[in-house]
Parts: sequence; structure tokens; C-alpha cells
Amino acid sequence: MSFEVKAADISDKPALEQLMQFYLYDFAEFEADEMNKSGRYTYPYLDFYWQEPDRHPFIFLSDGNLAGFALVRQNLDPTSNTFYWEMAEFFIVRRYRRLRYGAKAAKNLWRRFPGNWELRVLNSNLTAYQFWKPLIHNFTNTSYSETKEEKGIAFCFEVQPDQGS
Repeated sequence: MSFEVKAADISDKPALEQLMQFYLYDFAEFEADEMNKSGRYTYPYLDFYWQEPDRHPFIFLSDGNLAGFALVRQNLDPTSNTFYWEMAEFFIVRRYRRLRYGAKAAKNLWRRFPGNWELRVLNSNLTAYQFWKPLIHNFTNTSYSETKEEKGIAFCFEVQPDQGS
């Protein structure tokens, strides 16, 4: 099977909106988000990914079929006045989990955006923690920090332009 990480253009927005419903449904296990009266979850930031230059939407394809998505954004740390990348949202369709697509997609995105990264995982989302920790550990050759926050864990690491090639 072929796997592709594709920058999502505006024509991909309906597909990404649909994938977002599956993601938010899964995520409702950890956060108390409710569906609206139409039976849909809302994600108020999605439009910004086609409007703001520091936000980047991606879809994942397996043999041309939708396999997931990621939303990457750049933030400014007000304490150090430095920029960092953040994996704002990340989702692999259940059918494609356990095929290493999540690892392939994450590494692809980290290489596209070298520099400092922060990735947060909720305390209650043990599956995500078990996915991200070894992946970051191996990708950075153990050069990362893990900080306990009020709602979860923050992984901080730096990606070099040629890392993991």
C-alpha cells in the first residue's frame, strides 16, 4: 500500500471536515465536548488553516483513500519570544492504525517544519502517550523533554533540517 502526506488545499476541506467528525468523536472519550443539535461536533479553528500563514492542514492518503489528517501550527512562546511548531490535531482512521502510518505521517511533518516543536497529550489519553513517547524518543535520539502540565504532558524537541532522512 502507498501512503502519502498531502498539504490540504481548499478543495480538501470537506473531506477534512468529515475526518474531523471521526476524530472529535474518538476524542470525546477524553474531553467533554458535545455534539450540536445537528448531531455534529464543532471545531471552531478549522477555517483558520486556510486563512492564516502560520497554520497548515494536511490529509493522509493510503492508495488514494483518506487515511487521516493533521493540523500543524506555529506559535510564539511569550516567555522566550521564540517560535515553535505544534501538532494541534492528529488523526489516523481506525482501519489504518497499526500500519505505522501515524509514525510515517508524524516524521514527514516534523521534517517539513524543522525547528522547535511542542506536542501535548492529555493525561487521560494513555494510548496517545504510548504512541508519541517512543516515536519522539527514537526520532530525536532521546533529545527531548517531557514536562508535566495541568491537563497532560508536553513533549518539547528540536528537529534539524536533515533529521531522520
